[in-house]
Amino acid sequence: MYLLDSSAIIEILDDTEKGKRITRFCKDKKIYITSFSIHEVLYGDKNYSRSLPFFETIPILNFDELASYTSLKIRKDLENKGKMINMFDVFIASIVKSNNLTIITLDKHFKNIKEIKCKVF
Repeated sequence: MYLLDSSAIIEILDDTEKGKRITRFCKDKKIYITSFSIHEVLYGDKNYSRSLPFFETIPILNFDELASYTSLKIRKDLENKGKMINMFDVFIASIVKSNNLTIITLDKHFKNIKEIKCKVF
């Protein structure tokens, strides 16, 4: 099972070559997104009309109690390594970890989080 990060979603919506590769990879796989990715994608999309239908087709995972505890460990580990990332990505990573998923992303900094599995395009 996989979770699409915001960067992967944007590539899919923009119909780029990477987006097409991600779409092919996701075919016949169980895919999720997070409520944080919805925020990130919609914030950068002046016209929601292309994004909203996409979000209606994929199950959304929210930041729950387990993810909140997991995010603390991830954040402390990253801070100790001097490799802190933005908090939305910490929260997304904690959702990935707490649901035992693999994140699909273009952001290599997720590889600094030893607690999660990554597929970087």
